[in-house]
Amino acid sequence: MTASARAFALFYAASHSHIDVTDAFSTNTDQNKVVMITGANKGIGKEISRLVGREEDSFALLTCRDLSLGREAVLDLRQTSEAEGVEWDGELLPRPLDLDDHESIRQAIGWVEHEYGKIDVLINNAAVCFNSPTLYGRVEHKT
Repeated sequence: MTASARAFALFYAASHSHIDVTDAFSTNTDQNKVVMITGANKGIGKEISRLVGREEDSFALLTCRDLSLGREAVLDLRQTSEAEGVEWDGELLPRPLDLDDHESIRQAIGWVEHEYGKIDVLINNAAVCFNSPTLYGRVEHKT
């Protein structure tokens, strides 16, 4: 993505959270900040994940409906960063999460509570784009 798209991703994250995004990473504790980004396998969510993953002491949970797409996004983020000569200070981990499925939400919450005990920042970027060819036949259109 272009620099302007990355800047927009950071602006979007800051304007849609209840805390200053930079404050989320300034801490005096020894624990990593756990940041969950929904809809993180492409677009703005992926770019937010790129920014979070580069932050020291951060742990980005990239969530999306299809875990294989999340894994591809993590691989792409790491490969493009290597090509750009950028080192990763944080961690990236793809996790399945379908916000239209209560059981998927319960499983994600249970996993995060078990593994980390908390989420420091939630960036709710997930959306359904009904004209997307990736969703044809996979998402029931509700009126």
